[in-house]
Amino acid sequence: MTRDDVARLAGTSTAVVSYVVNGGPRPVATATRARVLQAIRELGYRPNAVARALSTRRTDLLGLVVPDATNPFFARLAHAVEQVAAAAGHLVLVGNSSFDPATEERYLLAFAQLSPAALILVDSPGSPRLRDLVADLGCRVVLLHRQLPRLGLPSVIADDYRGGWLAAEHLMAHRAGTIRCLSGSDRQSPVLDRERGFAAALRAAGRPVAAPIRCGYPRGEAMAAARRLLGGPDRPEALFVTTEEQAFGVLAAAPLAGVRVPEDLAVIAMDGLPDGEFTSPPLSTVALDIGQLARHAVTTALRPDDARSGVTVVRARTVPRASCGCVAADERG
Repeated sequence: MTRDDVARLAGTSTAVVSYVVNGGPRPVATATRARVLQAIRELGYRPNAVARALSTRRTDLLGLVVPDATNPFFARLAHAVEQVAAAAGHLVLVGNSSFDPATEERYLLAFAQLSPAALILVDSPGSPRLRDLVADLGCRVVLLHRQLPRLGLPSVIADDYRGGWLAAEHLMAHRAGTIRCLSGSDRQSPVLDRERGFAAALRAAGRPVAAPIRCGYPRGEAMAAARRLLGGPDRPEALFVTTEEQAFGVLAAAPLAGVRVPEDLAVIAMDGLPDGEFTSPPLSTVALDIGQLARHAVTTALRPDDARSGVTVVRARTVPRASCGCVAADERG
């Protein structure tokens, strides 16, 4: 099968087929794109010129699509995946989807042309078309940092619910007053699981639960949201921030609002980035083992058996530092 066959069945030109397959350089109307993808499925077309050139190195490649390469957590996770893959003799191709399902799909199609050993999707938004697209890629796909049960794909996730619970327990040990949560998008399931675990722990202890304060993930947006919260009449005594990138913004906002951390506000976050050791004060966190997430993802991606589903859960642990009121042993003398 050739692009001419696909174009003929879809009722379009070979150039348009090329734009769909390669994700550009020109945009394609939604209806036309759908016809081209349907024709590709019906004909079983595989644009494999590059794959043939690399046929002897087929299993050397892994495709990795991250949602935001500028976010320190995703950047560190991608680096960890590259290190684990390299140790197994594989190279990693990285694409940044910017949380856009269409961009994610374009990367999947582009990577699939190289016949990689597998594809790893990090925190995939899970578009309605993703299931059909994955079924047509012809290679193993693993989800990392998010589970999408409807796809039936192998997934490697952190125990985000338990992490939120641990954060609440730790803050309740420090503060008897109001404890709030500052979080990100309500469409990101890892963050939502952290919120749910946090709220469940508060309820189990008979504490009131308020709606999360929502803002963007960049620290500048979190800083602005924290300044509004801390400068208002309902300032909490403690704050769980569901990502460390946002927590860095909170710590920057506190002195500008005349709030001392941890004296006036206890803060704990979740992720486990090394940057938290060097904030002022050092950031308490519920840490994910990023290396373990990467190892499980690569191992699952390269697994030779035929298992297509299953979930691997990586546990989190509390790392107390000064921002919540804990004092390290070396600081106590």
